[in-house]
Amino acid sequence: MTQVWKVPLRSMRGDVDVDRARQFCFDEGWVGIGWGIPSVPDRTTKPEVYEHAAARRKAKTAALTAFRAMSQRVKKGDFVWCRAKGDIYWLGKVDGAWTYRSVGAFDEFDLYQVRKCEWCRVGPADEVPGPVKNAYAGRGSAIAEIQREHDAALIASATIWQGIKGGAITEALGRPGSFSLSAMGHDDLEDLVALFLQLEERWLVVPSTAKRSTPDTEFVLRNAEGKRAYLQVKSGVTQVPRVIEVPQGVDVFFVFDPTGDAHHRSPKVVRIDNARVKAFAISHPSLLPKHLFRSLGPPVVTE
Repeated sequence: MTQVWKVPLRSMRGDVDVDRARQFCFDEGWVGIGWGIPSVPDRTTKPEVYEHAAARRKAKTAALTAFRAMSQRVKKGDFVWCRAKGDIYWLGKVDGAWTYRSVGAFDEFDLYQVRKCEWCRVGPADEVPGPVKNAYAGRGSAIAEIQREHDAALIASATIWQGIKGGAITEALGRPGSFSLSAMGHDDLEDLVALFLQLEERWLVVPSTAKRSTPDTEFVLRNAEGKRAYLQVKSGVTQVPRVIEVPQGVDVFFVFDPTGDAHHRSPKVVRIDNARVKAFAISHPSLLPKHLFRSLGPPVVTE
């Protein structure tokens, strides 16, 4: 199974120019982590040599965890994401085996454990899948798998790669051009449902309420009759509760959950039909984030 990884290409060593290190990887086709061991020969391709040396040095748990991820868990064909200077994201595809390098630029940039990797520049955060942006929120490790959440990161990464680089993505996705609503990041899904309500149902988002941090709603909507509505969108494995307390003054409470079709017993609650949102997505691809419809063929929405 193809996996998606977060690799910041960031050294904690004070003498490393992180921006130059990342550019070296993008230009020369590498992805890597640090933790050099002087006794390991340059160009070693046997992970057991490094592991034995690390054991003799009583390497810390974090170092061993990162080494095992880079040498064993990462596979050829996996995708990697890196956030670089200016909040610009790069997407890479691993194309080589684990190798230990310790001379020249590899030593200068603290990139001792590397794999060949082809990179492409994706762009600023608004062109990046939600799960990838979420993975870069706060501090993190030198290498970490991006949680699949219904394969959201994988589907988006493969679609972006195909759109920029071309070629088939069937190995990762099963069929090119496909995506699932349950695979979308929360922000993208929220935007899609908001556009659906505005264009198909004639409910308008009140701009001043958008993106406020409130427990009950993503934002407030109004219609031409003066009615007031709330919207609650759930993504991933978190579902909308079956019973919802509708606040006073709210005429309609819209809920959307792409993972199920649960019936809600709460008064005034209207469940937005999954099939209608899917049909809307197919009919209005120009309104959707680029990373969802970058494949060359017509998009296919799947369950």
